[in-house]
Amino acid sequence: MDRLRETRRKETQLSPAQECAERITALARKVRENKAKSHRPDAETKSPEAVKEALEQIKARAQEQARRDQIRRNDDPMLRQDRASARKRASAFQGLRRAWW
Repeated sequence: MDRLRETRRKETQLSPAQECAERITALARKVRENKAKSHRPDAETKSPEAVKEALEQIKARAQEQARRDQIRRNDDPMLRQDRASARKRASAFQGLRRAWW
């Protein structure tokens, strides 16, 4: 069918409106074909299981990352020093604020 259209298109000169209509019908045909290919009845029944499994994997990864971050925070002495110096700066700032007011 497409070969016939191609040969006819080469043999005859189409107006711009006709060319546009041809492109639109070809696009509509492609969309219908792709929609028919992608719509599988078993996909709808598997979807909730796949979503649940993906959410569990995401949750497990987040928990693992949080665990690693906690270990890293506890093991890194530099982070502890940063927190201590931040507390000192904050308390010094509070002291200045009190003295100023």
